[in-house]
Amino acid sequence: MRLRSSGDRHEIRQQYLSVLWTQMIKRLEVEGKDCVDEVIDLLDSYFLTKDDFDYMMELGLGPQDMERVHLETQTKSTFTRQ
Repeated sequence: MRLRSSGDRHEIRQQYLSVLWTQMIKRLEVEGKDCVDEVIDLLDSYFLTKDDFDYMMELGLGPQDMERVHLETQTKSTFTRQ
């Protein structure tokens, strides 16, 4: 991610994580499997992996708490396959 962002790990967590959360995790929750390709493109553009995606879900704080995210099974499996 350092190739596409300017900031240290603290700035990334404070500034980037909330935007990436909205553009990836929340979007998958709302739009479902229809947006999987676009989310994967966003991950690729920041050189992020599926593991990074999982870490973002775990690091969610406050409104980004993982317990509040309910990705449909179909969406999860489509995302994992691609």
